Amino acid sequence: MKLSLHTPLAKLSVAQRNDLVRFAKMWCVACFGEKRHEDKLSVRVVWPDDDDFDGMYYGWYHHENNRIMINASRSHHIKQFLKTFLHEYTHSLQPVKTRYASYNRLFGYEFNPHEVAARANEVYYKHVWHAYKKHRGLS
Repeated sequence: MKLSLHTPLAKLSVAQRNDLVRFAKMWCVACFGEKRHEDKLSVRVVWPDDDDFDGMYYGWYHHENNRIMINASRSHHIKQFLKTFLHEYTHSLQPVKTRYASYNRLFGYEFNPHEVAARANEVYYKHVWHAYKKHRGLS
């Protein structure tokens, strides 16, 4: 199967999804750096039920255990999957434990500096994708 940014995430095998996650993480570490944390950054792709509260989000970052969760039910295609990963990776670098809530109170969600920065980094999805295809010999 030829992969593109519009390939549905559900069409990827677990091995292909894991490979894409590993590569995206490696790309982010090389380009954005990484934050020291007692737990190594982990990534889980989940398929929440329709009645699951977390099902309304594309992804989220848990600072307590340094884990990115990507909601595959919302990130239907590789493009959105990569944008979500980049967004949440950005949060993994930020002091979300100490500042996120206060920024939300001061600026609101839309103008929270953490969210503004995370949305800004989503534009790099094309760079990750092109690097992935080149690295894997898909282009």
